[in-house]
Amino acid sequence: MEAALVIPLFVYATVAVIFMLHVLMVRTQVNNALYNTVRKINRYAYISESVQELSDEDKNDIFNSLKKSEDDAGICRKVITNVELVTVFIDEIGGSYAKDNYITGGNAGWVFAGTKVLDNSSTIEVKLTYRIYNPFNIFGKQGIYIQEHCLTDAWLGEDRNTYVPSEYNKGDMYVYVTENGQVFHTDIDCTYLLHQIRTASINDVSQLRNDAGAKYYKCSKCDGNSDTIYYTPYGRRYHTTSTCEVLQRNVTSIKREIAEKTMRCCIKCAENNG
Repeated sequence: MEAALVIPLFVYATVAVIFMLHVLMVRTQVNNALYNTVRKINRYAYISESVQELSDEDKNDIFNSLKKSEDDAGICRKVITNVELVTVFIDEIGGSYAKDNYITGGNAGWVFAGTKVLDNSSTIEVKLTYRIYNPFNIFGKQGIYIQEHCLTDAWLGEDRNTYVPSEYNKGDMYVYVTENGQVFHTDIDCTYLLHQIRTASINDVSQLRNDAGAKYYKCSKCDGNSDTIYYTPYGRRYHTTSTCEVLQRNVTSIKREIAEKTMRCCIKCAENNG
């Protein structure tokens, strides 16, 4: 009789722990994707806002000078809205992530209600709500709602009417950042700016995880298949060719005062500067 009670309780306790660990993993991965999304939207929003009053010819010159993919350039040409933000987020988290991790509604389950992108200010406020379905249905608990909130300033590094990537105001202190980096660098020759491209067998891709614990998905820009894949420890895509444009790391210079709002200084650069 006691065994009949203990065993079901033990099973319920075990699956409850498994579900909570799954929730923690999803929250970590979603936060990481949301962070990268906001960083990209910051940059896209700045470029979009900066060129609105320029002539079409000047706009094209600036867009052509940006070392970005076709999709990125397309976003920069628009006035950034919630639609672009959702698009970037799904690209960051992965198109099949919601389905694979029991997000209710799939990609439609990512709800950004209340999000404000440059709404009469220089700030971007992101509010994300989603529901993680509980496949075990423990004690009638069919899922858990999660809310994420992120507030940041857009990257306003140049005067909007004189934006030229190669020209800086004298006296301004600039630092160097990478597209998905979490630190800024004061030295352009910092070894941490070097790209860390790793290789693996295509048969092992399902077991690979990035530094945030997320799976890798095939890059949409890579054509064909390969027995060897290429990936970075912080990315979310694997590549079938080492020459894929996404693997070409973009280093951008911005004002230090802007970088310090959302990033910390690289440890190596800080040591070298005394």
